[in-house]
Amino acid sequence: MNQKLRYSYYNLRNRLGHSIANPRFFSHYFAKLVQYNSLADCDAYLISYPKSGRTWLQRLIVEAYLHKADNFSEVKDIFDLHNYINTFPKILPTHGGACWEESFTVQDQNDIEAMDYQAYLAKPIVFMVRDPRDVLVSQYYHMKYRTGIKNISKHELIHSEVIGLPKMIAYMNKWMTLSKESTNNIKIFSYEELHRDTINTVQAVLVQWNLSIEKTHLQAGIQRANIAQMRAKESPAAKSPWQYTKDVNNQENYHARKGEIGEHTSFFTTEELVEIKDHIALNLDPEFTYVSS
Repeated sequence: MNQKLRYSYYNLRNRLGHSIANPRFFSHYFAKLVQYNSLADCDAYLISYPKSGRTWLQRLIVEAYLHKADNFSEVKDIFDLHNYINTFPKILPTHGGACWEESFTVQDQNDIEAMDYQAYLAKPIVFMVRDPRDVLVSQYYHMKYRTGIKNISKHELIHSEVIGLPKMIAYMNKWMTLSKESTNNIKIFSYEELHRDTINTVQAVLVQWNLSIEKTHLQAGIQRANIAQMRAKESPAAKSPWQYTKDVNNQENYHARKGEIGEHTSFFTTEELVEIKDHIALNLDPEFTYVSS
């Protein structure tokens, strides 16, 4: 089967299966599809390739602002925060066409390279990146355990132009080029620097959106958005598919799975790591300084 058709099928099957088994998810999926196609209704964007740490960044910010407002509501993501704090802007978290789960039209490497992102450029953008090798690992477990693609292979992760490394690199390069052309409008942050210096990185992200918040609230947000807290909110009874975990005894099944840096070193073979490293070195914009080992 054509790869695009194959993943369109998986996407449809996954969403219909979730919505039939859990009718409470239908409104979530519908609302997200509307959101992703309503760019004009947003004040700013948080853009990333799937599995690049965007969920954690959102939770850090959401929890910090809820702490500041002394509000302990369950807010799904950063876009919904303005419904609870009306002074907070509408920030759309999106994969900008890179995720085969975000719409029913699956893109490949060539589509990404040809895509016109001008509609985003009128508003401030944070582009979140992560070491591509760790993205591939996280993507593997997401597809296998959360989307139900039991036969996903490491070869496909490395070579597929629909869900693999070539598409991811094309996407990262596209946004790096756009950031060089629009230096004030697009700021690139990495998952790795968010780990190393969480408070200062979140503050820099907020500055890009013309926001600020005191360190005391950020520190509270960090406590409320750690991996254990995020995982504790996942269950078979969750109201959102992002927090739905069918098997709480299987760590690989969680959306907030591990959040580790460097997991690729134990996931891929030595030969695969060399192949990935060579491909990245040859094709990824060198300003993404990831491959050093």
